[in-house]
Formats: sequence, structure tokens, C-alpha cells
Amino acid sequence: KTTIYIINKKVMNKLKKERVLTSVKVDKVKFEDFKIECYRQKYTMTELVDAALEMYLTDDRFKNLVHSLKK
Repeated sequence: KTTIYIINKKVMNKLKKERVLTSVKVDKVKFEDFKIECYRQKYTMTELVDAALEMYLTDDRFKNLVHSLKK
């Protein structure tokens, strides 16, 4: 089954303006594993980053965990 979405150009432009394009260098092997897992779980890098940013900003335990993982 194919789903076709029709989005108003104004809505699309607004969505684009609310996002920030960024790039980061990540471990190649971990990223390959991540892509495979994302495919299996139907999860995207954007969804992961959005969730991580939200948790980092709102959950001190998560923030402390992230900081404890620094190399």
C-alpha cells in the first residue's frame, strides 16, 4: 500500500524553518550498526536526536549519564 501526502507549500516552508541542519562526525562502525537497527525499528536519526535533545534539556539524570560517558 502506498500513501501519498499532499502538503501545502506554506506548511512545508514553516516546517523547514523550524528545523536546523547540522552535521556531526560519528564512529563509522557504530553508525553502520545504528542504521541497521533503525531500519529494523523504523526509527530515524532525526527522531533519536530530537528525543535525546528533549531528554538532555529536561532530565538531569539523562544529562548526567551523557556527561559520564564522555571520553
